[in-house]
Amino acid sequence: MSVKFPTYKLSDKQIRGIACIVAHEQGSIAGWFAEASQIANRTDIMGDQYATPARAVQTVCSGWYAHGKTRYEQGTTNPVVCAIVRRVFIDGYRTLPRYINEHDCMSDISTVKDGGKSVKSDKSKWKRHTTVIHNRMSSTYWFWDFPGGHASGVDPFGYTSQTYRKKWGDFCYTIEETWEPVARIIAFAKNEVGYLEKRSNSSLTSKTANAGSRNYTKYGEWIGANGDYWCASFISWLFYQAFTSEVGRKLLAGAYSAACETIRQNFIKKDRYHTFLTGAKKGDVIFFKGTRHDGANHIGLIYRVKDGVVCTIEGNTSGASGVVDNGGGVAKKSYKTTETKVLGYGRPDYGIVYPKKTASTPSASATSTEKTETSVYYKKYTGKSKSIVDALGAVGVADTSLKHRTKIAKANGIANAGTVAGNNKMLALLKAGKLKKG
Repeated sequence: MSVKFPTYKLSDKQIRGIACIVAHEQGSIAGWFAEASQIANRTDIMGDQYATPARAVQTVCSGWYAHGKTRYEQGTTNPVVCAIVRRVFIDGYRTLPRYINEHDCMSDISTVKDGGKSVKSDKSKWKRHTTVIHNRMSSTYWFWDFPGGHASGVDPFGYTSQTYRKKWGDFCYTIEETWEPVARIIAFAKNEVGYLEKRSNSSLTSKTANAGSRNYTKYGEWIGANGDYWCASFISWLFYQAFTSEVGRKLLAGAYSAACETIRQNFIKKDRYHTFLTGAKKGDVIFFKGTRHDGANHIGLIYRVKDGVVCTIEGNTSGASGVVDNGGGVAKKSYKTTETKVLGYGRPDYGIVYPKKTASTPSASATSTEKTETSVYYKKYTGKSKSIVDALGAVGVADTSLKHRTKIAKANGIANAGTVAGNNKMLALLKAGKLKKG
């Protein structure tokens, strides 16, 4: 599919400025792509009024958003959001049609009607091009979409011009088409550089707070091995975060693990393991020898290969030269392709991220009860994992954070979210297909 959107030549500072606004407006990958696309669309429409496209971008960012000027000047270095903004503005991939150039915060919306009936309280009934939204500023527009789905809590997008829709059409990319998987996993890895392990089991989500040398990390907590060596937990966490639970597991050749050698053996079994580093590419998973046991003692993600040098991002290491398999943080490293401590590398099958799409329509015989249960309850979990995080991810829940799990627990009358007892109650309901959506 060829690119059909205008592209912009912007400086790194401008990219960081747009990214700062995008990060404040939305809180998910889908939302960041949509917000960046909306800013690009708005810039297209306003561009003729200014001397240069870059000037139009600055004007849109500074004048269209609350605190826009301050945030645009402040900028952000978050690699994930910056990578998305580059994909939209520099490469020309957008996840909204070009005519969608305005949206409101949920708090700004006064009425939402479809077919003359109010649907404001039931977002699942909001429909593209037919649902009419009125805001408190006396504007009226047709609803377009919720980035990430209506249950995600992000803002809706509207469009304000039938003329532009006729002129530019409904073309846009999906996130899968927009952000290829190798770039995605590298962006997530770069975002973690600088994270320091903790001296106790607190402040795990902070990059630098409570720094220590006892191997406590958010990666270890997630996988259930906090306090242990955590380089493999870090790699597993990256693939889980960047992709869905099931896809991330498949990319690591079958399983998330806190053990480097387990992941290496999985790549070997899938015939996706190589020993000569000269053939390595970005996105590959690299394995190192160590002193603790035979096999892989350390692991990392390759983000660049150039001129006989392999550059990696690793957890449980340090910025010191050479292989450091029990350091205190997430760091960028580099090695010559002749490095003798390298065992080899595994190549994830990134092609599985974009499976062929097939049309799917609900069965005509589906009962109203079935439809109601589908909208109220999460899909029934049939796996064997005892982790509520893993189970929720397996049924398609994108946000498995403690904050969101607390909302789910509240919706199901569970008061002790985050505890073993609370997690077990949620898991039992999910296995029975009776866990209400939060």
